[in-house]
Amino acid sequence: MKNGFTLAEVLITLGIIGVVAALTIPTLISNYKKHVYYTQFRKGANIIENAFLLFESAVNDESCDMDEYKSGGCFIKALPNYVKGHLSDGENELKKANYKALNAEEIDFSEGYCGKEYCPFFTMINGFVTWYQAEDETIYIDTNGTSKGPNVYGRDLFSFSIQNEPILKLYWDGSKGSSEYFGINGNYWKESTDCSSAGFGTFCAGRLIEEGKMNY
Repeated sequence: MKNGFTLAEVLITLGIIGVVAALTIPTLISNYKKHVYYTQFRKGANIIENAFLLFESAVNDESCDMDEYKSGGCFIKALPNYVKGHLSDGENELKKANYKALNAEEIDFSEGYCGKEYCPFFTMINGFVTWYQAEDETIYIDTNGTSKGPNVYGRDLFSFSIQNEPILKLYWDGSKGSSEYFGINGNYWKESTDCSSAGFGTFCAGRLIEEGKMNY
């Protein structure tokens, strides 16, 4: 009768386990990171959306200079009234940050974005940061701050806009009715390949809201 395992059998078993681990662990780590990114996005989205409801009920043309900052800039400037944090000029912060798109293209937020005009930049006490870029009237949120990676659009960097016509409303980029799809039939992120490994990542916020998890 044969008792126990031979050395060859143990080595073969360990080899199989090693191969399986090598194949599965990277996927598990990737899925875990995506879950963390999504959870952080939802936290940030909830903060922004709750603050917007308060902003929407309080804003008026006298307290908000729509001509200079548009509605998005006004929203960032008003955030200290609704969220604990610090308002500043984001030019230096954005010059230090190294942002990339999902397709690895570098994004320079300092050149032509905040370098030539004031950039309202709000830092929350939980480390989230959000700022308004006047050039295309877009608001960005980084869910772990500019100094902590990956600083990638669609991972920890997302964007939204606030439109005041016909009514004041917040749209996450890529969601139905967002400015990028305004007037186009369907109005969904899925009409574009932007939120994919080959895309830029602009519409990922809309995709996350619709799918409820990070599937890209």
